Amino acid sequence: MAAACGSSTSDDNNIDNFQSFMVEISGEIGEGEFLSMVDLCADKHIQKAQREKIRRDGPYKLLEKLKETGKLSKTDPTLLIVLLKKSGRSDLAESVEKRFKEGFE
Repeated sequence: MAAACGSSTSDDNNIDNFQSFMVEISGEIGEGEFLSMVDLCADKHIQKAQREKIRRDGPYKLLEKLKETGKLSKTDPTLLIVLLKKSGRSDLAESVEKRFKEGFE
């Protein structure tokens, strides 16, 4: 039983590390870049009504929505990297790639 508790704590730490990462990244995305990223999501990734709400709520909500829809996970940053690059933040995309290679242990 102790092992199960220990692994749960490890999983919780991984999730907390990933959540912290999402907060950090969302704080580095400027307003223009954020709006560009939302527009790039189009109907293929996020429906129009949801995009309008995300525009009001900010970058963290965009990352949350991508996570909720399975487009962003602690093992797959592909769409986030594409959105960052297309919105002019190749520097941040490189940081994201590096962080994901390190993992969220």
